[in-house]
Amino acid sequence: MSHVQHEDRPHKIQTGHFIEHNIGDTVYLVTDDDQIPRLVTAIILRPGITLYALTLVDRETTHYPFEISDKRKLF
Repeated sequence: MSHVQHEDRPHKIQTGHFIEHNIGDTVYLVTDDDQIPRLVTAIILRPGITLYALTLVDRETTHYPFEISDKRKLF
């Protein structure tokens, strides 16, 4: 699967939400010591907040933008 980089991120959509990651992006949880890659599988728009559903194997979890990075942290 090819991975497309988006040069103009974050961008604002008509709802006023800022989208920092797109569906299909590989991201990392900033608090994960193992820095296991996860896939963005949904973007959830709530009043005043954007949440991301991340999938690792068969488990999907929901996270705030500040919990996610597109860069792997080296500890």
